[in-house]
Amino acid sequence: MPRVGAVRTTEDLWEPVRLIDAAGDAVPSVAAFLKELQASGRSTSTQRSYAMDLLRWFRFAWAVEVPWDQATRLEAATSVAGSR
Repeated sequence: MPRVGAVRTTEDLWEPVRLIDAAGDAVPSVAAFLKELQASGRSTSTQRSYAMDLLRWFRFAWAVEVPWDQATRLEAATSVAGSR
């Protein structure tokens, strides 16, 4: 799997964890999800853990050139099989 994107911790109290794409930009859908986690009182370490899982998914989606929100069960099955 290509090592594109990253999970970064920040000094920003309102966005302590950020998933960035290959261009260095925050991934908007993940940013929104992490903000929901923060709003519900989840710790920074929990946010980071979720972001790491999402980074693996996004790396796969970017590699197969399928937008994350258009992936089907076929892509998900391929992703799981490829991680074994």
